Amino acid sequence: MSTCSPPSPSSPLRSQAVASRPRNRTRLALGAINVLGGVAVLASYTQGLATGPANREAIWGGIPDELRGFYTVSMLLAAAGYLLLSHYAYFHLAVQRARVYGIPAVRLLLPLYFAVLVPSALWLPLTLQMLSAPTAPFWSLVCLNLAVVAIASLGLLFVVAAAEPRGSRAAHRLAVLGGVAFCFQTAVLDAVVWTFSFPA
Repeated sequence: MSTCSPPSPSSPLRSQAVASRPRNRTRLALGAINVLGGVAVLASYTQGLATGPANREAIWGGIPDELRGFYTVSMLLAAAGYLLLSHYAYFHLAVQRARVYGIPAVRLLLPLYFAVLVPSALWLPLTLQMLSAPTAPFWSLVCLNLAVVAIASLGLLFVVAAAEPRGSRAAHRLAVLGGVAFCFQTAVLDAVVWTFSFPA
């Protein structure tokens, strides 16, 4: 009667299993950052917008009424774009050991996601605090917060666009287009238009 023995340390099966562990841990970390960070962002917006109509109006800053509809559409497109970009990052770049000029893509993705999500969760509380007690340091902190998100967003787009090997052409194009929509919101409308339109 034959017996099944565990694979030897030098067997291909064992080598593949050992090699997959870091990738699994990295994917787990990437997923955790997105889930926990996403919940934190949504919670901060829910709590902040529930504080009253006066605050909901104030956080528009100097954005005129005629541009707010465009802003709203852009925010929805940015959210959809973020999901497309993150789906590609999680299910392709983290699985296929993609690299950006020799650097593992996941090694870049983790700090970039952190730099997008943590400041995004802090933006509305900081802005409401600044509105309730306006000071130059607090305004600088709000602007710095938006600048960090903008730079990290552009970094995410760069990693997704440049990493090799790529997924299917369609998936890669959708991810890049999603990243462009996301960066237009964070790097143009938020970090530049909103900031420079805010009443002095």
